[in-house]
Amino acid sequence: MTTLLALETADTTCGVAVWHNGVCRAAAHIHRPRVHAARLVPLLNDTLEHAELAPKQVDAVAVSSGPGSYTGLRIGMSTAKGFAMARDLPLIPVPTLEAAAYALAPWVAPNDLVVPALDARRNDVFAAAYQCTFNGWSPAHDAGPYNTSALADAVWDAAESEGTIWCTGPAAQKAADPIRTHPAAQSAVHTVRVVPAPYRALSAEHVAQRGRARARKGLHEDPRTVEPAYLKAFHGTPSAKSV
Repeated sequence: MTTLLALETADTTCGVAVWHNGVCRAAAHIHRPRVHAARLVPLLNDTLEHAELAPKQVDAVAVSSGPGSYTGLRIGMSTAKGFAMARDLPLIPVPTLEAAAYALAPWVAPNDLVVPALDARRNDVFAAAYQCTFNGWSPAHDAGPYNTSALADAVWDAAESEGTIWCTGPAAQKAADPIRTHPAAQSAVHTVRVVPAPYRALSAEHVAQRGRARARKGLHEDPRTVEPAYLKAFHGTPSAKSV
């Protein structure tokens, strides 16, 4: 695979990245809510142009597949499916939390625990936990909607005897506060670190990195049938003008 197009729309970030011959050739992100429908396709075209590549040169499409914003995921997946089906390309869904977690790979050490989190409203977050080992990474807790207190319980159950607990993603601080005040934290030797805000935003470049890793393992889906992983039922808010 020479050229991979990657899309990130699971949260307020609207992002596109193009990886070509193992490097990021071009990437662009808009960090504003509710712009995905109007800006994603123009951003895609602009990013390919900046990469000096034509759509016909793309070999595969990776897309952030959830959990996250219902509307954002639908727009990103629909765009990825349309691009892939029109050109008969493999479509690689990349779990949103996995992409956010693996972005920390250059900094984590064995026994560290990485907790990526997105806001799921009220006291809930979409989150997962990944354990760093000497042999690589392994899931410590599956992705899902968690009450922040329940997430803190799960994190401390999974934490090794030593190491750093890294909280990342758009809801990193929301997830970290109950972890830091959990009773287990009082006697633990762990450090709970929140990744600085500029470095925890979702990124299409991270989706591309995990997309390439998944492609090497043959992990792709039929673009005609794949759907986002919402992990939580959609609840719309009625308009104040509705009758």
